[in-house]
Amino acid sequence: MDLNLLGGSVSFHRADIQSILLEHLPISTPCHLSHRLTSYTETGAEIKLEFANGTTAFCDFLIGADGLNSAVRKTLLSEGKNWTEEEAVQNSRPLWTGVHIYRYVVNAELIRRDSPNNRALSKIIMVSDLLIGTIELDSQKHPFLVFRQKQGKFCLFLDVANWDSHRGDYLQHIVAFPMRQGELINIVLCVLDPGKQGTYFDGPSVIQVLQDDVAHYFDGWEGDVQDLVKVRK
Repeated sequence: MDLNLLGGSVSFHRADIQSILLEHLPISTPCHLSHRLTSYTETGAEIKLEFANGTTAFCDFLIGADGLNSAVRKTLLSEGKNWTEEEAVQNSRPLWTGVHIYRYVVNAELIRRDSPNNRALSKIIMVSDLLIGTIELDSQKHPFLVFRQKQGKFCLFLDVANWDSHRGDYLQHIVAFPMRQGELINIVLCVLDPGKQGTYFDGPSVIQVLQDDVAHYFDGWEGDVQDLVKVRK
């Protein structure tokens, strides 16, 4: 489906926004690179920041936007608790949704070459193998699920409470949209493993994979999706 968001939307390349912000920083606002926060301490009117490179700094307020394994979250959750460092790390780990996200950016001309009418060339699109809604039966509304099976078939499932025990395999969807005035296409493939929901993820949070390792999840999907999934850089 095409995504028409309330109020509209603007797509952009994160690297472009970063460059714009850096270029417009006033001279009086220094930017410190290669500083990984490890913890902070509130010292009355100021906040003391401690970094992995051994340096410290002080600030009036702290915005915790430091990623998946956030040191700000770890320190915040540890306040008032007599945890060791190991306990603090373990107790602040985020629960995994079970979703693997595969993202890549390609030149729009590569899509246009093989799929000149692909909707992702001009708008935000999302294609999913799962639809959730309600259906009226015997004058009562019941939740339902429609999910895609192999060979392009769809299955209507009314036993929503136990549907995942019947499904048993992976769920997936794709989001794609143009960036940089249509020069690039951002493609995001999402694959959910229901058995991993609510667990802790062990291992690196970001790794590189081969395109062929992901494409098979979308076998049998419509042509527009195939052109996005299997595009060769």
